[in-house]
Amino acid sequence: MADHPIVQKIRRAGIKHGTHGIHNLCCELRRPDRAPYLSDGELHEALSACGVRLAEDELRELCAALGAREGVAVDELVDALCGGLSRTRKTVVEKAFASLDGRGVGFVDAAELRAAHRAEQNPLVRVGRKTAADAHEEVFAALDRDGSGRVTREEFTAYYAGVSASVDSDELFAQVVEASWGPGGEAADSACGGWQGASFPEFQSVAKTGRSPAKLHCYMAFAIDGERPEAVVFELLPGKAPLACENFRALCTGERGTGVSGQPLHYKGLSIHRIRSAFCLQGGDVARDNGKGSDSIYGKKFEDESFVVEHDAPGVLTSANSGPNSNCSQFCIMLKAAPYLNGKNVAFGRVVKNLDFVHRMGKCGSDSGVPVRKITIVDCGQC
Repeated sequence: MADHPIVQKIRRAGIKHGTHGIHNLCCELRRPDRAPYLSDGELHEALSACGVRLAEDELRELCAALGAREGVAVDELVDALCGGLSRTRKTVVEKAFASLDGRGVGFVDAAELRAAHRAEQNPLVRVGRKTAADAHEEVFAALDRDGSGRVTREEFTAYYAGVSASVDSDELFAQVVEASWGPGGEAADSACGGWQGASFPEFQSVAKTGRSPAKLHCYMAFAIDGERPEAVVFELLPGKAPLACENFRALCTGERGTGVSGQPLHYKGLSIHRIRSAFCLQGGDVARDNGKGSDSIYGKKFEDESFVVEHDAPGVLTSANSGPNSNCSQFCIMLKAAPYLNGKNVAFGRVVKNLDFVHRMGKCGSDSGVPVRKITIVDCGQC
């Protein structure tokens, strides 16, 4: 069940909200006032409360997969979202909790946990994307959601089951847990060596695909006015912008089915709807194919995650947007350097094969941006 495409979509939505996002989602599903089985409407309400939007057909498919006579089994859905802790990871978590629960009573006072928590070792804190105070409060908002002032072994384990769903490597998972609750000084610095100085999301595959986080390649075959198509190959940089890269890759393969717009999440058959010959090519509107639609594998829009990759040369692949945190399926291929887009658009790759053909397509543009020739993506996928 953990590999079901709708479950993976919900998991990705949780990961977007940080390493505790899935845990918070699971807590919302297991709220004390909710029954062990949810109706379709109750499930929709719980998911919506955590920012997860499913199309009606996706919700029906999920309910059919999880449904029992009484309704959707909450425990089964939570287990699928977390994927469960492997034996290796469970041992790491149990060891960490045992070191905190010196009395062996199965719970730890929240005040004691707060004193032991080393928020400065949070990966996002170490790279300057979050303050230690914010990281500290976020962790305890997740661990002590009921405000009881204590955290049980089960709550501690459930929290790290949610964290586990967004971390690919067993080694990195152990480093994150041990650095958060382990000793200070050199021991902690050594434990954090796997991610020190790096952006934490580069260790996540977002959808837990198991792919290498370094680089991957996708292709698009473009046809101008129905002429013989030519393929352009893109190198994506998931280590720099994992959400944007996974979105583009999955839209090239078409593996995610239908989006919230009701249209296929697939670039194949779409057009390049805007061309400014001295600027860029723009396409990929899976919702309306005219630049006015918005959809993605994460929902209608998703957030800006990184501005590390610069718009420094022709061939840079970047996200089209309508303002901050409005990324969707639409992309731009730069025809020249555009440094004024740095810090505004999330660039996530570049053309590595057939840039000459990209410039040829660029000549099909106009001052208004309306193409003078029809350019179609006749095929696309992952190399």
